[in-house]
Amino acid sequence: MGARSSNTSREGSRSQSQNRLLNGHVSNFFNSNLNAGNIGPNQYNAFSASGGDIDGLEPGNGYKYHVYTSSGALTVASGSATVEYLIVAGGGGGGHQASGGGGAGGLVTGSVTVSSNAPVTIGGGGEGSDLNEVKGEDGVDSSVAFSPGTVTAAGGGGAGSLGAVTGNPSSGSGGGGASGYSDPNSAGGEGGPQGNDGGPSNQSNPISASNRAGGGGGGAGGVGGTGNDSGSGNGGNGAPYPAYAATLFPTMPAPWISAVGPTGNYAGGGGGGCQSDSGPMNVGEGGPGGGGRGGGYSGTGTENNGTPGDANTGGGGGGNGRATGPTTNAGGDGGSGIVILRYSV
Repeated sequence: MGARSSNTSREGSRSQSQNRLLNGHVSNFFNSNLNAGNIGPNQYNAFSASGGDIDGLEPGNGYKYHVYTSSGALTVASGSATVEYLIVAGGGGGGHQASGGGGAGGLVTGSVTVSSNAPVTIGGGGEGSDLNEVKGEDGVDSSVAFSPGTVTAAGGGGAGSLGAVTGNPSSGSGGGGASGYSDPNSAGGEGGPQGNDGGPSNQSNPISASNRAGGGGGGAGGVGGTGNDSGSGNGGNGAPYPAYAATLFPTMPAPWISAVGPTGNYAGGGGGGCQSDSGPMNVGEGGPGGGGRGGGYSGTGTENNGTPGDANTGGGGGGNGRATGPTTNAGGDGGSGIVILRYSV
């Protein structure tokens, strides 16, 4: 009995010694890796990235932002993170002569896990038309090539003109407005899942009538307004995204800050243009979110271009009122797109 007790004691001492040795190895491994930042709290804050025209801004709301007003890339130095995105495409150009307003660029939002570089493409706005037979140009797509898959916002539809009356549809964004020179009345371009339809022209007898007015371009948040005998249609409303509001980015240009505002409006449709041989008419206003204002002609010789959509809002260009004589007038160009990325810090 005594010998067995002695063996048990020796085995217990050996087990305790082995445990102390193992615990020492584990402690050394943990401490060395903790100091190196491989494990522990630093592991979860290891995401580091750069890129954008505004690079890594922290406005104090718990997020870091990268704002792209021109093409570039999000360059990841280390780690991974859930990145939220707002992607806006270029707006469509306004049409020519009592024409429709350009459709707003498509707008998409969402989130994705990012651990590698992501190229960013910013779409330009479509050119406004200065010829009766030519519609406004469509806006250009914006995209981010995340490693799980590319996310794309579709360019806005170009607006209808005198000789090409129906606004362009868009695969994903706001459709262009119809020209007031349509007989019978024409519908605006059809918007896709990222926007809304352009507005129709709606006069009782548009070819012989003295008042002609185009429809407004579709916006991210609403359809374009209808052109009628009292004036052209307003551009469709943009969509508000407070998480990407102008108050977060005070270094952006003043027109952009005014267009986007404190609620974060993006992608407003362009206002329609109008023409009257009998008296003043109301021109279409651009939709909130960067849409351009339509031009007007009141029979007094005054000819007004449509105004362009605001840069980096995806706003549609305003439609042209009328062009006669040696002066060349045109619909407004669509506003360029923008990409904003953010992640928690």
